[in-house]
Amino acid sequence: MKVHSSLALALLAQALTISAHAAHPKALDVASGDFAAIAGHVTFADGSNAGGVWVTFDSDVSSFMMQTRPDGSYESSGIAPDAYRVCAGGFIAGAVTQCFDHYDQTLPITTPQYTPVSVAAGETRKGIDFELSRGGSISGHLIDAHSGLPLAGMSASILVYDSAATNFGWASVVADDAGIYRVSGIPTGDVYLTMAVGQPFTDAAQVYPGIVCETECDVTAGQLIPVAVGGETPDIDFALHPQATIRGRITDAATGEPIAGTVVNAYRPYPPFGVFLLSTSSQPSDSSGNYRLYVFAVDEGTAYHLATSLGAPHIDVTHPNIPCINSDCVTQGDTTLVQLGDDIGSIDFQMPLGSAMTGVVRDALSGAPLLGHITIFGADGNPVWFGGTDQNGGYESAAWFPGTYYIEARAFEGPQACAVYLDRSCPNPADTILSVGPTPIALQLGEVRSGIDFYLDTNELFRGTFETMR
Repeated sequence: MKVHSSLALALLAQALTISAHAAHPKALDVASGDFAAIAGHVTFADGSNAGGVWVTFDSDVSSFMMQTRPDGSYESSGIAPDAYRVCAGGFIAGAVTQCFDHYDQTLPITTPQYTPVSVAAGETRKGIDFELSRGGSISGHLIDAHSGLPLAGMSASILVYDSAATNFGWASVVADDAGIYRVSGIPTGDVYLTMAVGQPFTDAAQVYPGIVCETECDVTAGQLIPVAVGGETPDIDFALHPQATIRGRITDAATGEPIAGTVVNAYRPYPPFGVFLLSTSSQPSDSSGNYRLYVFAVDEGTAYHLATSLGAPHIDVTHPNIPCINSDCVTQGDTTLVQLGDDIGSIDFQMPLGSAMTGVVRDALSGAPLLGHITIFGADGNPVWFGGTDQNGGYESAAWFPGTYYIEARAFEGPQACAVYLDRSCPNPADTILSVGPTPIALQLGEVRSGIDFYLDTNELFRGTFETMR
């Protein structure tokens, strides 16, 4: 079976899109009572709760999926009356896929056995439970083929095929500090493995063992890998050749001491629109301050602006060592010409000590974390830094010079979901942040002020979605 070399990343992107939007099928008329529900509990074979596991529901007319709660329970309310094939598990959960009632996936892949779960209008069918096997595992190293060093923190998508070259799952993996990745939840049998990374390597898509996919991958040209439930097949390694590498050292501008955990970004200038982030160092600076950055390159060369990131409480700098808090200032630095095959060393950064802020943004009513925008203003009321919250509602600003600052949080949803610290409404568009009497935050050299939190009114009562009605 042949697959395009980009298929692994395409399937991963598709799966992540499903995950991000995974929800119930089309909502039915709640008032008429023509909906149904399926509920149950998912555990692992050792009895532990399987939280965050995907449960899939398939009938002749619809398919959808949802995740279990932290305690392993789930309930798919608001579905059409029908007969469903309900399954749980998969590589994301690190468990062999199981369909109700306790039919584990086997190799080679066939149409899965299952007991249909029929549900009528107004009925909640309970007790659709699963007991998942951890399955077998495959592990190996992701390696920089030029240096022989591990690709710590490298993200890759892994696709697994049975002996007949039928794909039966994917996994998004991140290599640990030793460059080791692991895929779990594989049934007993022989499998082919493909790997793809969205990074600048000349052999970014491969079939094990090291067969490079030029325009497409023939998985049957690879080597079958034996897997057994309860066991691990190690040393399934992939060596990757960077298109080009930039190396250097990151240190404190005043003391010369190394700074660990900071990444370097490569930006491509696109005048008059500014810059575009093209690559982030796969290897953050280590305890000695050494970093590695892999970049896309061509024979005639590509010019990049280089800048540090995530250096708080140190102030990020653009090469050569110009303080820079947002990406729009990286063009103040020089460009570095990079050609295919280059290994450029001694691009060093000296970062001055600064100050920063962290906090959490939550819904005022439910306490749930919120995704949103964070803006920090200087003492003169002009914006200094823009950022966002993560999936837990947390944020951490970039570092800047000590002084007095103000901060605003704005959620992505809700007409009233905006506030200025501390407990002030956001200003009208024509006014500055100083017009609302914000609380000043005075930051000292080297300080990372935590607890700058927000509780925003997202006006959920009037959103009118099916989820809030049920």
